[in-house]
Amino acid sequence: MHHATHEAGRVKAGGFWLNEGRVIATEAGDAVNPRTDRDDWKDLLPEAEVRAGRLHDARHTAAAIAMIAGILD
Repeated sequence: MHHATHEAGRVKAGGFWLNEGRVIATEAGDAVNPRTDRDDWKDLLPEAEVRAGRLHDARHTAAAIAMIAGILD
């Protein structure tokens, strides 16, 4: 799913796409501003009815779950 969304963004950006090989990128392919990433996360939590927490902690939790499930080594 993410790959298809990423590819659609690349096609839409055309010659403005910055092919820096990022997994998570802006609509132009460049790095996501950490402040924007944090603000989007904080806005998402109440909408998802999830208790407030740091994005950094959520990444670690997701990695731990993926390791337990055998998705990551």
